[in-house]
Amino acid sequence: VIHDFIEFPDNALGRTAFSVIQTSTFQKLRRLSQLGMAKLIYPCAEHSRFAHSLGVFHISHKVICNLREKGKLSDVSQVEQDAVCLAALMHDVGHCMFSHASESMWDFKHENQTYKLVEKDPELDKVFKAYPSGSNLKQMIIDILKGENLASNKYFLHEIVSSQMDADRMDYILRDAHMTGVRYGSYDLKWILEHLTVAEFNGKYRLVIEKKAIDAVEQYLTARFYMYRNVYEHKTSRIFEIMLQALIKEIKNYDDEVLKKHTLLWMKGPDFDNLEEYKQLDDYKMWEAFKIIAISADFTGHAQELAQDFLLNSAWKIEKSSTKTTATSSKGFIDGSYHTKVKPSKFYNQDPDTQVLVLTKDGQTKLLSQIGRFISVNQKREVEEKLVIKRAKVK
Repeated sequence: VIHDFIEFPDNALGRTAFSVIQTSTFQKLRRLSQLGMAKLIYPCAEHSRFAHSLGVFHISHKVICNLREKGKLSDVSQVEQDAVCLAALMHDVGHCMFSHASESMWDFKHENQTYKLVEKDPELDKVFKAYPSGSNLKQMIIDILKGENLASNKYFLHEIVSSQMDADRMDYILRDAHMTGVRYGSYDLKWILEHLTVAEFNGKYRLVIEKKAIDAVEQYLTARFYMYRNVYEHKTSRIFEIMLQALIKEIKNYDDEVLKKHTLLWMKGPDFDNLEEYKQLDDYKMWEAFKIIAISADFTGHAQELAQDFLLNSAWKIEKSSTKTTATSSKGFIDGSYHTKVKPSKFYNQDPDTQVLVLTKDGQTKLLSQIGRFISVNQKREVEEKLVIKRAKVK
């Protein structure tokens, strides 16, 4: 739907990618919603991280092919080129249930889980060993994902997978806009891909955009800006994330024996080093937990109320919000209301080391903020917000 046909080349890359997709590690992505809690607001947004990851592979392969045609990959081996596409394909394998919501719940980063799985998962290891040439494909993939151990003239390989204009973002903005039905998430992907190139900046070879495509890039960033405002940080979606946070906090107060009885001990916090256990933590497992907590006599109070309200898609109400530093610093339930803090997201980072770079007609590499129109006027400083939510009155 987003990219028409996604083809896997009939070569080592295509065969390796197809083998990766067939592993249980990758198939888990079918059971992870791409939008996490936002799918509860947008009923057609049922797309998974599986479909998104295929799209990221497709875009990264397009970028590699275009750069090769421009003669920008003369110092990059075929194995390294393949490693970029495979890193793009697997960039999300470390995600957990409800995606980013679980990261704040248990205080971990999905990227670290991705690194662990690529490095240690037996199924993936078997796939990597079948790749021809005898090179260390696995380590190349990890280095590209992390942006580490790359020669200065190859740093752009990491940026294809992880940057402010990477294959990941270029896919999910289009995909999420289409699946939610919003109209402001479109941009000219084809034009951007045709005008991506490589240039030196501050001692590293970086992924840059030719100046003739600057309007398309600003269109892309505008789409990202409005997707954050209206989809990713939708008020009700944020409330559901806080409700999940509150539920986990309540569950941690229950005895281990009660949780073991219902096979819910994992809710206190998974063993992130037990990769086989971690691979079982998908959205379905959390929905089953909601069902158990909602009806079992072993669970009462806020925990049961929250589980029941998730099953009814009944969001709690914001009772109070404040950005003042004098607002309560308490976190948890106080007199039936749940208090927490919400950190703002940055849709664009002004750091010169991460900004989108533009190659001008006279061969200079400049920061987008120096010559772009949209970025220079849309960098309002966001502040941490204190929120208090409370269960809506049952009629």
